[in-house]
Amino acid sequence: MNKNLLFYLIFLLLLSCGNTNKTDSTKTNFKQPKVLTQNSKFDISALSFNEDVRLLFSKSLDTVTNDYSLKNLAKAKYPSQDRKTKENEEKYRRFVYTPEDSYFLESLPLDSIAVLDGIYCNKVAVETTKNLKINTFLAYSNFYTTKELDEALHKLYLKYGKTTKMKEQERIDTEYDRRREITRDKPKNYEKYLYQYGEEGYAYTGKYHYNEWILDDRILQIKIYEDFEIELDLISGESKTKNFHTIEFLFIKKKAYNTIKKILFDNMKKYKHGLEILKPYKIKSLSYENNYGDYLSEIERIKAVS
Repeated sequence: MNKNLLFYLIFLLLLSCGNTNKTDSTKTNFKQPKVLTQNSKFDISALSFNEDVRLLFSKSLDTVTNDYSLKNLAKAKYPSQDRKTKENEEKYRRFVYTPEDSYFLESLPLDSIAVLDGIYCNKVAVETTKNLKINTFLAYSNFYTTKELDEALHKLYLKYGKTTKMKEQERIDTEYDRRREITRDKPKNYEKYLYQYGEEGYAYTGKYHYNEWILDDRILQIKIYEDFEIELDLISGESKTKNFHTIEFLFIKKKAYNTIKKILFDNMKKYKHGLEILKPYKIKSLSYENNYGDYLSEIERIKAVS
């Protein structure tokens, strides 16, 4: 073999080994922060649900807008608990909340406090059991252009695949084709459902958009809504409004999700009407208050398997 060729092959082999070691070293050196601070970049995809929440929020807990401290935690308050009286008991039967004690901790707004697949978040919150075990993790990220928002949504699509909405539409289309004995050459672009920001939600005001992925041990839901901030020029006194989109990421343990689902379905059979989930956060896919057609379909499914 030519000496120059042999030397070149050895050089390429050494270069390849060097790059591999560098990549492995980067992965090995990663350490999930135990304390949430500005630029801590807590990796939400590495969330174990076993984090020490007292330590996690020890430097970032928002005690101004929330009535609690790490020394004296206050229980999470749900709207249904605050509003439930004998006079409106019938009305608030529609609201579902789990009866066990829980705590809700929220951080101050801090730049890059957490990150999910390259998407930086500026605020996080958790809901825990009475033993301070995390059931739900929330994170918030703002986007000032639709291009940035679409890029973030595309990252989620590449990692987690089709949402429940996409899979359901795909099932409906497949059934439609089967019944009519037709075959379509090209599948529909179900990814479009990620980019329809104006879908009407069941929340109290404004327009919201929800999507959901069911993962191995957790559920990921995203809620997209419009928000704004006002910038004030202290010299001129002039102000201007800046609009942006917010993505609210909700990771909930599948066990906790299924507990809520069971309560919802039991109450649906008992009260014979749609119901709404009210927690310190909101879970869209389990609510049938807004879409009565979904409620009727689900009731029929429940009757069929009961």
